Amino acid sequence: MRRLAAAAVSATLLTGSCAAPSVRPVDPALPAADAGREAAVRLAVLSFLRGYADLPTAGPRALARRAGSAWMLRWVRWLDVQRRAFDGQQRGELHVGSIGPSVVVPFLEEPDVEVRRVPVEASVTFHLRPEADEPFEVTRSFRGPMLLVRTRDGDWLVTDAVRDGVPLSQAFQVIRPRVVFRADDRLVVVPDSFVATPVWQFHLQVRPARPARRAPSAA
Repeated sequence: MRRLAAAAVSATLLTGSCAAPSVRPVDPALPAADAGREAAVRLAVLSFLRGYADLPTAGPRALARRAGSAWMLRWVRWLDVQRRAFDGQQRGELHVGSIGPSVVVPFLEEPDVEVRRVPVEASVTFHLRPEADEPFEVTRSFRGPMLLVRTRDGDWLVTDAVRDGVPLSQAFQVIRPRVVFRADDRLVVVPDSFVATPVWQFHLQVRPARPARRAPSAA
């Protein structure tokens, strides 16, 4: 239920090792309840960023725990596929400039759902050392608003974020309707999703083909 609401929020409102983060302190003038909620929102953002940076070494579990929609969970899944397919050493390094303060965003479709927009200035640099090639680095920026939704148990999940200047909800697309291509008598290929930035990447599922059913013979 929480992820269904989060998916609607994202669609409606948004068109390793870590360096020591610099998160702006919560305004001491805020009432205690508001200050606590603001701190929880910012910690959720930081948890999402750390999960993204640590994915090459720690796996996808921490990042998936902060994913607030079905499509974002699928994005995390394909990040892990790329991680496991890489032949070599890899690690992520998080650099945080600032997080917050957050602002409440009215969500008319479900008034009881609390949504907050959080300005983020951060980046993650991945250090990659292939087995048979020269080492290189790839940096992903998170500069822009991040959307979070509050669950019924008081947790905060990320429903969208701006990565490399584009909202993830726009850069990552699940392919619908699902199309199945038969490669040969043994394999079928199913296009699952794609990422449009910074380069086009198509995610394909390849699985064994089911044997074709033969029509019953008329004896």
